[in-house]
Amino acid sequence: LLPEAASAYSLLLQLKLNSVCSLMFFLYAGLIKAATARAKATLPEFIVEVEKGIDGAYVKFPLITTQGLTEHIWAYVHFHKEGRFNASLANTLIDEKEPSRGRGDVQSMDVEEWQIMSANGSIRGAFTAVALFEYWTRQGNSLTPLMKEQKAQLKSAS
Repeated sequence: LLPEAASAYSLLLQLKLNSVCSLMFFLYAGLIKAATARAKATLPEFIVEVEKGIDGAYVKFPLITTQGLTEHIWAYVHFHKEGRFNASLANTLIDEKEPSRGRGDVQSMDVEEWQIMSANGSIRGAFTAVALFEYWTRQGNSLTPLMKEQKAQLKSAS
């Protein structure tokens, strides 16, 4: 190829790749947005379960770290009262400079996702996990054995 043609071809490939990446991002973002909307819409059902004292209840919410990062983190729910969940962080923050946090309150309106993990291993809620599995397979990927096992646990995936 002539240098001009090679440059144009390279630009065309880059634009095509950017378009594909953009489409993939919009698909992913749309699935996550729909899953989050479903979680928020069904939050009153989750609150009823929490107020009955169910074990294995978790919420996901955006946590702003002292470094100014936003982390979407899971927390184990102890109870719900007056529009707030009392919870303990269930996973480690990515921001290594963030001091460890104990138990605290999460406003119900800040909850992005919820799940209830039953003693038998089944999981209710976890709508974003369902969306991630859907996105993965829509991209032409096969679920790994571990992913299949995890998806089978999700009651909302059936």
